[in-house]
Amino acid sequence: LTVIAQVKNGSNQAIEGKLKGQIEDIKFEQDVELAPNEAKDITFAPDKFQQLVFASPRLWWPTQMGKPNLYSLTMEFEANGAVSDRSSTEFGIREVTSDFNSVGGRAFHINGKNILIRGGGWTPDLMLRETSQRLRDEFRYVRDMGLNTIRLEGKLETQEFFDLADRQGILVMAGWCCCDFWERWPRWQPADFEIAKQSLRDQIYRLRSHPSLVMWLNGSDNPPPP
Repeated sequence: LTVIAQVKNGSNQAIEGKLKGQIEDIKFEQDVELAPNEAKDITFAPDKFQQLVFASPRLWWPTQMGKPNLYSLTMEFEANGAVSDRSSTEFGIREVTSDFNSVGGRAFHINGKNILIRGGGWTPDLMLRETSQRLRDEFRYVRDMGLNTIRLEGKLETQEFFDLADRQGILVMAGWCCCDFWERWPRWQPADFEIAKQSLRDQIYRLRSHPSLVMWLNGSDNPPPP
């Protein structure tokens, strides 16, 4: 495994401390220096942290293929003998690959096994009357229909939605909204491309730890510009 944490120094003074992580009973840490108001990614790579090499991981599987096993990760930053911030998340160990098959269709493989993407479009309630019970009911509909994938109609869902997809093994196709400014590229000004780049970066930071996310579509009904 490779663990990457984004750390930010919100003060006007330089700071030194330790970034510590724990996955179940596995611990790792490294010293970190941050300049005033600096933000950067700190990486724990398995070639330097041998404890991140898992010999027999509990794999995350989509529904109907196995159990969607999850691991807990806790990160904390310690400075001046005190913990200044802490975060926890769940993640799954899985590999998604894709290629073109003999008839020119795109084939997907999860943990080395073929999977047929059987999905349906998902739109939020028009009046935004979302509740936890309704969300769980809708996920039951997905499973009862024999589907394994939800294709978001451009609007990114809540944290609860993605957590539920992780726990239930439902794959998610996410991306930018179609029939919207995101696909009217001929009208874009230079500032729009910069906003899009920053938006994409923020959205990937938010979603990158979710094993349910099977693909990201920069273009929905049409391919994006180069």
